[in-house]
Amino acid sequence: MLMVDVSGSRLFGTTQKFKKELVAEVGAVLSFSASINNDKVGALFFSDQVELFIPPKKGRSHLLRIIRELLEFEPKSKKTDIGEALRYLTNALKRRSTVFLLSDMLDLNREHKPRFEEALKIAVNKHDLAVIRVLTPESNSFPKLA
Repeated sequence: MLMVDVSGSRLFGTTQKFKKELVAEVGAVLSFSASINNDKVGALFFSDQVELFIPPKKGRSHLLRIIRELLEFEPKSKKTDIGEALRYLTNALKRRSTVFLLSDMLDLNREHKPRFEEALKIAVNKHDLAVIRVLTPESNSFPKLA
């Protein structure tokens, strides 16, 4: 299962590559790998709400739909709520699954602490969860303005 952060920060990057493109590449590789192993593949696209849920399924046309959504999906919101997405996933998937969370993990409260810790703990107990933090080199520094 792919959990894909489609919030506004995915459009950050350089002229060479945006986070959105990095997520699409990683998501496509993971999807093809699962398909080769004859596993079902699904996807959950989220911002501060669940934008699109594609239940796990096998098949070439299903895999191509997920890849098309990775490349072309346009969310309704630019905000982020990772906790909400994790809660939705925990309720939507009844069987233990391997889940890849593709995000820059920029979802902090006023004290600059993650807002999704409780939901993450619950999801980890139910699923095999791998967090792939997608950052560009520019994410950690600001350009010099002077």
